[in-house]
Amino acid sequence: MNNIENLADMMDLSEYSDIFDTLESETRQSKYVEVSELSKFIDPSEQTTKTLHLNVRSIPDKFDNLKLLLSSLTEQNIHLDFILLCETFLTEININMYKLTGYTFEYNNINSTI
Repeated sequence: MNNIENLADMMDLSEYSDIFDTLESETRQSKYVEVSELSKFIDPSEQTTKTLHLNVRSIPDKFDNLKLLLSSLTEQNIHLDFILLCETFLTEININMYKLTGYTFEYNNINSTI
């Protein structure tokens, strides 16, 4: 049993199994693309939720690069509904320094003991 099926069983989402099958299939076909090629895969006029997930491994070190990426997407007429960032390494001290214009910032810091 794969992770998607486990999730469906835990949450009693069996009526949505066709959606999970589609997601699993699309995930297997997923590939890396250059930012400049994204417009080949995303139709800006299509009324779908557009989400970007990045493992940034320290947003303080890569915030300018993230803003350049978003600028490049905007130039391609690609507007994201959600931006999900993990491993941001933000703290309560610096969290307000890294907000993106046009987005609501929600976060959940994990206090590390490392």
